[in-house]
Amino acid sequence: MISAIQNQILLYLSIAIVMFLPGWFLLLAIFGKSENQISKLEKFVFCFGRGIIVNVFIAVCYNKINIPVTAS
Repeated sequence: MISAIQNQILLYLSIAIVMFLPGWFLLLAIFGKSENQISKLEKFVFCFGRGIIVNVFIAVCYNKINIPVTAS
C-alpha cells in the first residue's frame, strides 16, 4: 500500500518537474529577472503551458534527427 502511494507521489512530482522547469527557464530567458512586468501567479501559470510547448518542440527535434523517443 505504501509503495503504491509513493509511486503515485513520484509520478505527480516528476510530471510537475518535467512540465514546470522547461517553461520556467524559457520564461527567464524571455523576461529575465524583471519582477514588475508579470506577477508570480502569472509566471507560475505560464510556466506549465510553455513547458508543454518546449517538451513538444524537443520531441519534434528528436524526430527530425532520427532519435527515437521510446521506452525501450
